[in-house]
Amino acid sequence: MKNWNYILKVKISDKKLKKIIENEDTKKAIKVYGDKRARKIYQRYIELCNIDNFETLLNQRVGRCHPLSGKLKGKYALDLDHPYRMVIKPIFTKDMVLKEVVVTEIIEIIDYH
Repeated sequence: MKNWNYILKVKISDKKLKKIIENEDTKKAIKVYGDKRARKIYQRYIELCNIDNFETLLNQRVGRCHPLSGKLKGKYALDLDHPYRMVIKPIFTKDMVLKEVVVTEIIEIIDYH
């Protein structure tokens, strides 16, 4: 997504997804994820980029953001099309304070149910 003023810095660890988003390759996104999920992925990415900090993301329930447990403990999920979720992780600086988190990482798009 070019020429946007982002507030929350978003890293993408999934190489396929990173390439699609950075190149704004909507045709590839639709081919890989389907039309509905591709649109939600771009929507969630833009929402993430325009949030002040991670705590605001949780408080405003953007994408029904919620913490995960079990093997995904420490990560959070944003709803896409059911049952798929965008799994994200806050990148902490010094303290484990969500209000101070200004960088998050998109881990993967997954159905973990």
